[in-house]
Amino acid sequence: MSDPMPDRGVEDAYGYAARKVRDHAGPFLLAALVATVAAALLQLLVTLAVGRGVARFVDAVAGEDASALRVLGVAGFAGLVLLLAVTGMLLAGLVQAVLTRGALAVTEGRGPTARTFTHGGRTGPVLLAALLVAALAGLGTLLCYLPVLAVVLYAQFTLLFVLDTGLGPVEALRSSATLVQRNLGACAGFAVVALLACLVGVLVCGVGVVLAAPLVVVAQTHLFRTLLGRPVSP
Repeated sequence: MSDPMPDRGVEDAYGYAARKVRDHAGPFLLAALVATVAAALLQLLVTLAVGRGVARFVDAVAGEDASALRVLGVAGFAGLVLLLAVTGMLLAGLVQAVLTRGALAVTEGRGPTARTFTHGGRTGPVLLAALLVAALAGLGTLLCYLPVLAVVLYAQFTLLFVLDTGLGPVEALRSSATLVQRNLGACAGFAVVALLACLVGVLVCGVGVVLAAPLVVVAQTHLFRTLLGRPVSP
């Protein structure tokens, strides 16, 4: 791995991403739209199904016992929050994986097409890696949310290690944590900007996520390859 990168690398990454997403706006925006809509619908279905199941379970078990009802209600709510955190991170990871395939294409000098985002192999390791990160995020949720930020920070390159270097899920997670630790300033700065961009995208009726997601993922891919000293197509 390369020596720690100065914070200028974050600015370069986002500048590069802005140019590449603009140059390939059609494929990136279409992929982001389809992936985020699909993820949002799946999350909604999970929320409705689990919420209904929890309500029925509480009704069946508690009966007329008000104290039991309260306990089960709290437990059910906590379980629902945990499940939604895990599924949310899992779906976000899968959206990231879709866009990462396109981002790798542009950093390698290839123009992305619709097929680029959905083909390329390593589907199994990608799913396992996304599930691993989601499970850690769920555990962080149980520990009052703050550890989730550590997961987001240190696991941010996991899918890139899987897709770009061929590592398995566990080794990819370890390598991501190591890379972040060696370049903590640049990686933390990148993560803050990424979270702010996605937050703004959500606030703009969710539509902005379609614009923010490709920008963040291409910038992340640029930063990743630069930190590893790998070539990036101008």
